[in-house]
Amino acid sequence: MPNSLSMRMRPLPSRRFWVALFAGLLAYVAAGAETSKTGKGGARPDAAQRAAALKRVCERLGIGVGMSIADVGCGNGGDTLTFAEVVGPTGKVFGQEIEQKLLDAMMQKARERKLTQVQPVLGATEDPRLPDGVLDLIYMHQVFHHFAKPSSMLSNLWIDLKPGGWLVIVDRQKGPQREWPDLAAREKKHFWTGETTVVRLAREAGFLFASALDDLWMDKEPFVLVFRKPAGIKKPAGDPDLPLAINGKAMASALPALPPGPATVLFAGLDQGRLALPALRQQFKSRPVILDVVLEEWTTQNEELPSDLRGNASGVVRLVKGDLPEKTGGGLQAAVFADSYSRLWDPAPLLRRLRQELAPGGYVAVMDRHGPEGEPRRLAGHHRHIAPGLVKADFEKAGFALAKELKPPAADRFFLLFRPAAN
Repeated sequence: MPNSLSMRMRPLPSRRFWVALFAGLLAYVAAGAETSKTGKGGARPDAAQRAAALKRVCERLGIGVGMSIADVGCGNGGDTLTFAEVVGPTGKVFGQEIEQKLLDAMMQKARERKLTQVQPVLGATEDPRLPDGVLDLIYMHQVFHHFAKPSSMLSNLWIDLKPGGWLVIVDRQKGPQREWPDLAAREKKHFWTGETTVVRLAREAGFLFASALDDLWMDKEPFVLVFRKPAGIKKPAGDPDLPLAINGKAMASALPALPPGPATVLFAGLDQGRLALPALRQQFKSRPVILDVVLEEWTTQNEELPSDLRGNASGVVRLVKGDLPEKTGGGLQAAVFADSYSRLWDPAPLLRRLRQELAPGGYVAVMDRHGPEGEPRRLAGHHRHIAPGLVKADFEKAGFALAKELKPPAADRFFLLFRPAAN
């Protein structure tokens, strides 16, 4: 039996041994890397996961055998082929692109797999050129942010869907718009479109917001928004899910009077809430400075303004990262949210600022559409409603106290008045 000294004195392995060992390690690493790229049947795991995610989305929406799907901006057809499996040989899948070479590549794959249900469509930048009224599902993956004329494209997609058909938009940048390039620049470069902008444009094109299916996707970075074409509407006339009309004068008259002297009022109104702005101007006899607040969650272009200013406001202030860009200059007596609070992606920065700047006796009023308690803020904003309990919790956290529940100006609304809580 060799002693410990003889074991320590053994000669070191030769150079040839180390070369062979290193080569073996390289081969092992290369094989592992190749294995990490391929799964069952040689498919990349990311591609397999994506296919599984698409099938989960289709199952959730009731899309299956014999139905019709359009893959808009299909690239070389990876998702198109998955949809072909979903609808089977009796269904139809339209792979749409604006470059013929991509369609050629897609069709080559379809022919190799004998997927006769796949049909190529050469579209244009503002018209997908899909068949009208026959589609059960239109799907876009990281395509929407390239549209130079998104409203025109959405209008055409609305026509292409069957009544009750689904529009699924998968893209990046959750939350409000952060980049403001010229729309024409979007076609060739990646300027992400904010999720809230996508929702606004789709609703204005006549789509109902249905849900977000991020939980079914294979990674958490993109948003997965689902819209639906309403049944029973032959021609869209804007957002099909607007709240009830309000009596702007009744809303304004319910607010407490402002104290005498100079005063500033912030007004953030959207949709029907805009009707309150001229009424506020008439209601406040002290002729305060009324600043019309433009929300990032509403704008689609950096310089976009409400179309109905018409001298009702003294000026405009744009929120930047959810906050006022600068102090109001003192004398802030009131802030009024009219059908707009539900749109705020994160109200905390703005509420903190209002708490700091409100003059003694000042208040914040929130009028919005009733939403279900427990609904996440993100979905509430996309549905254009919010739970009163969530609003109260936001204000309490920011240092406000509920002063009064005012009479709402319509049956589907609530109207809350807050004042700074006593220290």
